[in-house]
Amino acid sequence: MQSPVVKTKTLSNMREIQHSEEHSAIKTTGSVFYRRHRKNRVYVYVVLALSIALFWSLPKPFYENIQKRFVVWYSRVFMHHAEVSPQSCSLQDTENIILKDRIAILEERLQAYEVAYHTPPVFPEILSPYFRKLITSRVIYRDPSHWGSSCWVDVGREHNIQKNSSVLSGKVLIGLVDYVGEKQSRIRLITDVGMQPSVIAVRGGIQAWLIKDRIQDLSKQIERLSDAYILEKDKYEKIYQLEELNVSIQCSDENTLLLRGTLSGKGGPLWKDETLTLHGEGFCFSDGKGLCVGDLLVTTGLDGVFPPGLLVAEITKVCLPREGACSYKIEAKSLAADLMNLSSVLILPAMEFNPNDRPDIFGLLWD
Repeated sequence: MQSPVVKTKTLSNMREIQHSEEHSAIKTTGSVFYRRHRKNRVYVYVVLALSIALFWSLPKPFYENIQKRFVVWYSRVFMHHAEVSPQSCSLQDTENIILKDRIAILEERLQAYEVAYHTPPVFPEILSPYFRKLITSRVIYRDPSHWGSSCWVDVGREHNIQKNSSVLSGKVLIGLVDYVGEKQSRIRLITDVGMQPSVIAVRGGIQAWLIKDRIQDLSKQIERLSDAYILEKDKYEKIYQLEELNVSIQCSDENTLLLRGTLSGKGGPLWKDETLTLHGEGFCFSDGKGLCVGDLLVTTGLDGVFPPGLLVAEITKVCLPREGACSYKIEAKSLAADLMNLSSVLILPAMEFNPNDRPDIFGLLWD
C-alpha cells in the first residue's frame, strides 16, 4: 500500500503531463490557425492584384460605362432628393462652362478697350499709338520649373504678332515676345534672368495715378462679387466709399525723373518666393537725386525694345553702395498683381528699331 506522499507526487506528475499535453495541443491548434490565416491573406492579396490588373486591362469605354452605371445606381439609392437626370446635369455643366468662357472673353475685351484709351501718364503721346493697336491673347502653357521665365499664348503669325513685341498685364509691362509660331508665341517674362530692360525711377503724380487706378480696379471687382459673399446693400455702400476716396486723391501731372538703370530677374520655379523679386543695378549717382522705397520704375525706351513710359515695378529696397562704388543696387517688385497666375495678356506692336540695320564700324567716315 502506497504512502500519502507517494500518492501526492503521482497525482502532481499526472497533472503536469496533462497540462503539457494540453499546452502542446493548443500550440498545434494555434500554428495551424496561423498558417490558415496566412494562407487566406495571401489569397486576398492575389485576388486584389488580379482585380487591379483586370481593371487596367479593360478598354476605356467599357470602364467608363461601368463607372457611369455605378454613379447612376448610387445616386438612385442614396440620393432620392436629386431627381435631375445625368444628361440634364451634364448639359447644364457644359452650358455653364461655355457661358463662363464667353464672360471671360468679354471681360478681356473690355479690359483691352480700357487700357487702350487710358495710357500711363509718363510719355502718353509716345505710348498712345502703341496702345491703340494692342492684341489680346490667352495663356495656354506655363512650365512650373521655369515659372518665372516664360509662358505661351494662343496667338502667332496669323494674328500679326511680331518678335520683340512688348507684353502687358493690364497697364504693366511683364515681358516681350521672343518666339513667334504660326498660331502660338512664347513670352519671355520680366522676371527672367536674361531680361534687362532699361528703366528710370519716377516720383510724383504717377504714384497717385497708380493708386487711383487700383481703386477703380477694386471697385469693379467688388461689383462683380457674388451676393453669396457680401450683401448687395453693403456692396454698393463700399463701392460708393471707394469712389469718394478716389475723388479725394489729388493727382498732379508733375513727375520727377530720377536715376536710370537696368532690371533683371532670376527666372525661378513656381515654388520659390524669390521668383518675383527683380534686381536693379547701374543707378549711377547724380547731384540732388536719390532713390527711395516706393519710387516707381518705368521704361526709358533706350534699349530699342520697349517703348518709353511703360510701368514696370516698384522699388522695395535700396542697397547702400559699397565703398568706392558709383551706383546703387536695388530690389523691386513687379506692379502686375497677377504675375504668378497669368490667364490673359495684351501684346503691343514691336518698336521700329532694327539692331542689324547700322553702318559698318570699319567703314570710312564719309561712306
